[in-house]
Amino acid sequence: DLLVQTFHGIDFLSGVRDPADIRNLSGSDLMGFIRALADCKRYRNIVIDVANTAQDIYRVLGMAYRIYMPERDDFMSKGRTSRFMERVRNEDAELLENIREVHPPYQHLGRDESAAGYYDRLFRGEMVDYVRGLL
Repeated sequence: DLLVQTFHGIDFLSGVRDPADIRNLSGSDLMGFIRALADCKRYRNIVIDVANTAQDIYRVLGMAYRIYMPERDDFMSKGRTSRFMERVRNEDAELLENIREVHPPYQHLGRDESAAGYYDRLFRGEMVDYVRGLL
């Protein structure tokens, strides 16, 4: 439980110190971790950000009942989404049935805001209401 942080009734795992830690994680390791979370039966829903995961991503996504893909309404984001969807179509077209594009409210860390302040605002604001509405 040292890695688990609870804010306003929502548990989350602390982020990694280096994004390379996630990129270098094998799909099998990530799938094992997800299975362990599910097997503990502590959670009804598990939300995982796999944006920086590169290895075996289609196998990992294949475990999901629903895949929510956040998208911003700008040209660059739409281009990335389009390229990702084309890759999914080529790699594992069945995943397309589970993918839902969503447009969550944008949250950013204020210039003088601490990480704790950001998470407090995040879990009290419209983002948490948005995510709870999806689940």
